[in-house]
Amino acid sequence: MANVTFYRDEALPFLEAKRCHKNDLAYQKHFHEEYSIGLIDEGETQAWCDGVLWRVETGRMISFPPLILYACQPAEDAQWKYKMLAF
Repeated sequence: MANVTFYRDEALPFLEAKRCHKNDLAYQKHFHEEYSIGLIDEGETQAWCDGVLWRVETGRMISFPPLILYACQPAEDAQWKYKMLAF
């Protein structure tokens, strides 16, 4: 299985799903034009969003409104698995 997998369907061009199973994948500050909802399946991450740092653990969800600056950094030496839906 790939470490990061994207799912898209031409019949639903406004929707994108992503699955990530990679513990060394950090995201620098960025934003999306879409609304994004994530579910942490395993591990934890530090999510910086609009100037506030959040700890997001296994079983928790996080959402990012469109055009809001954010970044994610998984915890060291931990598996980080999550799913993200953007629409």
